[in-house]
Amino acid sequence: MRRLVYLGDKNCPPCRRYKREVMDPLSEKYPGCVEVHPEWDARFAKADALIPVRQVPTIIVEKDGSEEFRFSAMLEAAQLESIITHEGDVLTAEAAGA
Repeated sequence: MRRLVYLGDKNCPPCRRYKREVMDPLSEKYPGCVEVHPEWDARFAKADALIPVRQVPTIIVEKDGSEEFRFSAMLEAAQLESIITHEGDVLTAEAAGA
């Protein structure tokens, strides 16, 4: 399974709603596969040092402990589930349900 790292901003109303309605339920459904960071912290700083985070929310997709890609968009829960559960070596937009 792939891992999602959500980077948000607690002062951003759309980010708070997305966290509550999409990311938190996914975190409960897929424990260990979804990290939720609603504000600047050490994990957020690590991601920003690698590639600056210019927009929130940003979701990082990791495979085997390495960042595979990241995007700044509010995908639906079903699309994020497709990313988490995709077992192939390469994740395409079609496989992610995009």
